[in-house]
Amino acid sequence: TPPPTPPPTLPPPTPQPKPSLPYDCHAGVANWAEGWSDAKKDWCCAHGGQGCTTPKPSLPFDCNAGFDNWQAGWSPGKKAW
Repeated sequence: TPPPTPPPTLPPPTPQPKPSLPYDCHAGVANWAEGWSDAKKDWCCAHGGQGCTTPKPSLPFDCNAGFDNWQAGWSPGKKAW
């Protein structure tokens, strides 16, 4: 008798496409102040810090400062942040 036929090999599943973002904040960044819509400026400022019409507020902590000794040197507030 002939050997049994193996089951067919299924192709790998097709990966789901990544959701598209409403704006490409790298496109036109060199001329963002004149070239971007207000909606793109608002979105890119909120989601990437580009196109902000007002300076971003400073962060409460600099996580690069003292990073080599963070466990002993950082305050509880800085560690939590």
